[in-house]
Amino acid sequence: MLSSITWGQYLSAVLISLICYYTYVGYKYFHWELLAMIGIKKVESGATPIAVADLKKQFVSENHSDYLPKETIDTDLTPVINAFEDEVKAFLQEAGSGTDKASLLSALQQICQKYPVLRNSDNSDELNLFILKEVEKYNSEIIKVQDIQQLWR
Repeated sequence: MLSSITWGQYLSAVLISLICYYTYVGYKYFHWELLAMIGIKKVESGATPIAVADLKKQFVSENHSDYLPKETIDTDLTPVINAFEDEVKAFLQEAGSGTDKASLLSALQQICQKYPVLRNSDNSDELNLFILKEVEKYNSEIIKVQDIQQLWR
């Protein structure tokens, strides 16, 4: 009986048996790994899928410069100061010397409110002296230093 089987038939039978055996073992114990190799993923029953936008947020790299101390930038207030001084001069020239104290203070206060950046600047004392000198040019001693300090409030 063994003499009727050729080597080719024997090798093909062993090969088919091995393929069937490894297919069974792979399916029984490694079926999700084999399916993952071809692109099919196992979905857990209680898991919620992650949105693509949320997934991208997890991998956004941080910028190193965000954690470095920021340089303080000194802003040049010269153009603002010049505009303020020009406006005060123009108002006082237009108002002339016949203006009463209350209307002069209210108008100067409105001008000061247009420039809030100058309120807490380093030049506030110089600006107060400038206003005082300009007012004295047209209206002598009508306004005091305390009145001018009230303008910026």
